Amino acid sequence: MQRRVALSSRNLRSQDCFDPHPYSTAQEAAVASPALTTPTRDGKKAKRLNFLEDFLIKHPSAVKRHRQSLKKRARNIETKSRLRTLIKRARQAIETKNQESAASQLRAVDKALGKAVSKGIIKGNTASRWLSRLSRSASQVSTGG
Repeated sequence: MQRRVALSSRNLRSQDCFDPHPYSTAQEAAVASPALTTPTRDGKKAKRLNFLEDFLIKHPSAVKRHRQSLKKRARNIETKSRLRTLIKRARQAIETKNQESAASQLRAVDKALGKAVSKGIIKGNTASRWLSRLSRSASQVSTGG
């Protein structure tokens, strides 16, 4: 993400050759290349990722592959965030000792974990471990232990 500056005899200093921050704000970056920006946690498009200009990638398949990776990254971030929210809700339901709510939340977590595993977002053993811990804590609450 560096902007090249034409070299001449009067600007040969290293800081003049590459500008590490070509855009000062997220709005300028989003306006500059709206198609190839990635979302941040707060939903704003902050990072400017344009391989054609920044890294001189010219091959169409490389550009397409990068575009696809950005879409997958955004989808993975969204799915992982949703998983964390569901797990947090399940823990809250378990802490309140509401068995029906906890059971429904566990079913929702199980379904979401299964989908995430099938799409390759998280690994199967990780999903099993998370679900096992939730189920164990839910059963301890239901038995009163």
